[in-house]
Amino acid sequence: MNMQLISMTDFFLEQNYDGNSTQKYLNELQLIHNYANFLKQPLKLEMFVTCDDEGNVLEEPDADYYMMVTEEKVKQYQQSKEKVLFDGFENLFFVTYQYNEDGECLEIDKGFCERHIIEDLILFDLTLTESALKQIGLCQ
Repeated sequence: MNMQLISMTDFFLEQNYDGNSTQKYLNELQLIHNYANFLKQPLKLEMFVTCDDEGNVLEEPDADYYMMVTEEKVKQYQQSKEKVLFDGFENLFFVTYQYNEDGECLEIDKGFCERHIIEDLILFDLTLTESALKQIGLCQ
């Protein structure tokens, strides 16, 4: 299931309550409540790219070198990937990286994340990941 990040009004209007079932009404109301809470979350870098506990960007372990990568690093990457809520976000302009002369990533500008909530991203036409859909209650 794919879903774009949309406004609260659009999400509300997309619900298909037909007036026949109290249980369906309660389910729709719960989804609306979940989506409102989802939109009001403060942004964190880990919602956009895989990060370790200190906020450092993690690169996906290379399958060709799997034997050289510890299972712990693979597990850390997979757990971090579950926190990513938006597909294909790495290329948007406000996630900026600074590199040293050796090409190592030194710093990521997290300022945008600190000043905004998810609802502020509606303009960017983002696709929600399965993790985001689970958080809202739209998939298991």
